[in-house]
Amino acid sequence: MVQIFIKTSEDTGINEWAIIELQGDLECENGKDINGKFMADLFFNKDGTPILILGHHVMYGKVCNLEKPMVLIKKHKKLNEIDDGMELDDMKENFKTEYLVKSVIRKKILFNKRPKPIVF
Repeated sequence: MVQIFIKTSEDTGINEWAIIELQGDLECENGKDINGKFMADLFFNKDGTPILILGHHVMYGKVCNLEKPMVLIKKHKKLNEIDDGMELDDMKENFKTEYLVKSVIRKKILFNKRPKPIVF
């Protein structure tokens, strides 16, 4: 039997996150990796409608609840207590794996319509 330990994060508590869902693909012009790059601006109008400005395009979306909430977890290896007489091989087996819950995801921001060009 496999045991998985899940506990809430002790440092900041549980955060609420949301997923942004887009229709289609996002690609850089040169085919470079888009990780860590500035992509778009996300705004909410007075009615709570999300507005995404992506390059020269604007998209209007809606906020939806997920059918089943998801959690973002981080794998953490914790060393059990060590005896002075332990050998190195025993120490390697003396780790316990825990999973820390970093945030709960209950909502998604859905942009399922085609983007409209921004024209001045």
